[in-house]
Amino acid sequence: MTTVEDMLNRFLQFDIHQAAKESMQANPTAVLDKNRKQLYEEGVDSTGRRLPNYAGALGGGSIAGSYFSQKKTKNPRIGSNPSYDLYDTGATFRSLTLEFNGTEYSIVPKTEYAYEPAGYLPYGLTAKSKAELWQETGIEDVVTKLANFTGCTKR
Repeated sequence: MTTVEDMLNRFLQFDIHQAAKESMQANPTAVLDKNRKQLYEEGVDSTGRRLPNYAGALGGGSIAGSYFSQKKTKNPRIGSNPSYDLYDTGATFRSLTLEFNGTEYSIVPKTEYAYEPAGYLPYGLTAKSKAELWQETGIEDVVTKLANFTGCTKR
């Protein structure tokens, strides 16, 4: 018969960080799609800051201005004050990969010319996106791992 102390010890031995990592590794597409949505639909980086505007949106008849005009034609929803639209850049958007260092992860573009506004990489999930992803995919997987590890039933 299992005692409360035995069960508590099993729970304390469970590595939730490793379980979360395994869940992400098993379903990297969910993580990357969440980041793509955040970049394209919300236009924010991993800290929640708005991505910088196209140079052409600020005026001037430069190449950047004509580039902005082309982008606006492709995506009318960007209005007069658009943020970068990583979906339209194609290669960067499609090349995002999930990399791990221990239980820490990063989202990295695997293209020669990755978008780096103001010298930083905007890739990664905001706290809001992480919480949504956890609700959408992570909790069920980690609960299953915990149940298997402790010998409990899920429900």
